[in-house]
Amino acid sequence: MKRRTAERGWRRSSVTERGEWDAAIKELDGSVLQSWAWGEWYRHGGYEVERIRVDGSRGTGLAQVLIWPHGPEAHLAWGPALSGNRAAVARELFAAVDEVCEGRQRPLTLTVEPPAPLPLLGSEEAAGFVRSAGRWCCNGRTVVVPLLDDEALLRRMRKKTRQQVRGAKRRGVAVYSGRGEAGLATFYALLKETAQRNEFNLEEFSYYEAFMRHLTDEALLLFTRTEAGVAAGLIVTCFGNEAISHFGGSSTELRVPGVTAYIYFEAMRLARSRGCTRFDMWGIPDEDPPSVEGAHPPGSRGGNWQGIHHFKVGFGGDIVTYPPALERRYPTRRRWAFWWRD
Repeated sequence: MKRRTAERGWRRSSVTERGEWDAAIKELDGSVLQSWAWGEWYRHGGYEVERIRVDGSRGTGLAQVLIWPHGPEAHLAWGPALSGNRAAVARELFAAVDEVCEGRQRPLTLTVEPPAPLPLLGSEEAAGFVRSAGRWCCNGRTVVVPLLDDEALLRRMRKKTRQQVRGAKRRGVAVYSGRGEAGLATFYALLKETAQRNEFNLEEFSYYEAFMRHLTDEALLLFTRTEAGVAAGLIVTCFGNEAISHFGGSSTELRVPGVTAYIYFEAMRLARSRGCTRFDMWGIPDEDPPSVEGAHPPGSRGGNWQGIHHFKVGFGGDIVTYPPALERRYPTRRRWAFWWRD
């Protein structure tokens, strides 16, 4: 595919200052997945990070590209962030991304998972994209809850969810913030119980420790406590207008009806106090499971997300379907160079 150099009137730059980058991402209503801290978390895991910016009279574009040097492959998660004439900006931004990818970094592919359809002037193929065979880290669908006042939040909920929230509050269930290694150890123990109960794989403790350390300004660690002890935990990020629920776990022995719904409700209230206007529940199945309205579904196990779907839609948010992931492929000769090098 033919690559373009910068057109007259456009300025390309690599941003190296955290405050400048995060301020620009927030101004364009970008995601925490495009934040400086998120990139540093991945750098800790071995990725190289390029933060690319283009500016011109027609707008601004930002893309944080994560490059795995041992593959090599690159990823643009929940981006790019665009303003102004989005089609013109996107065209110039991806030309700048190509310049980086064909320079020192030289990945074979770039997977793009945009939060909204890319503003392409022609076909995906004409713009240099093909459909990706799968997603890398972002969900195909989710539930997004508008962060209204308390009563409006409760009114949007399914009746059973609303009853659970009010019942937990009435029983004196407390939500509190946790910090430090002791708090994270408590959370990881809850996560391990949940993984064993629901039959899903769990990352090592160091994965969550690095997440909390690098996203210390964005991440909240919350717990619910009953008279018997700590019953549930949740990690949420707040960045710009958006809060996202990333990880959650609960005690098999101590969880009682309402503790999980209540921690989410309190997380929404806390996110609202930090200036967020929406709360992303972070992922539901691409297809709706059979309806269980009025009944308690079986718990989610392995690849069966029925219980997760039922729980998340119970908060009355908007179901959002994201566009498919796209891929840019770089010259084939580099594939040979990579696979045959010593």
